[in-house]
Amino acid sequence: DEERRLWYVAMTRAKQRLYIYSHSDDLDAIHVNGLMRQNLREGYPPPSNLVMHLTHEDVNLGHFRTVQRPLAKLMCGDSLAKGEDGWADRNGKTVLKFSRRFTDRLPAIEASGFTLQNVKVGFILYWKGQNATQDIRIILPELYFGKK
Repeated sequence: DEERRLWYVAMTRAKQRLYIYSHSDDLDAIHVNGLMRQNLREGYPPPSNLVMHLTHEDVNLGHFRTVQRPLAKLMCGDSLAKGEDGWADRNGKTVLKFSRRFTDRLPAIEASGFTLQNVKVGFILYWKGQNATQDIRIILPELYFGKK
């Protein structure tokens, strides 16, 4: 019942059109006026690239306290360059470090045949950690992977 409720909530949020892509038969029992089905059972070729949007759990939040001034000069979409200990702005200042959690996940992504090719500023937002007295700017990056 909970899963059906979640499907209902998700489907009723569409304003004009709703497209659902699924590799399962979970939705076969749904019949609604205007519903068009297209079965693509032949499969898809493997992707040649991936884009990942990281969350606050994937970045080193503590590092951002030390780089507030350089972060103020960044804009969404700016590319970051690989530095010695993280990802740097165009002036060479390291403004982004991945969390241990994400750093541990990265080898599995690379083992599946992808290499990290580009890191961009996805979002710049304010974060206030526990016991903090003020908000700090943080970056939630977009990672672009290409097939080896």
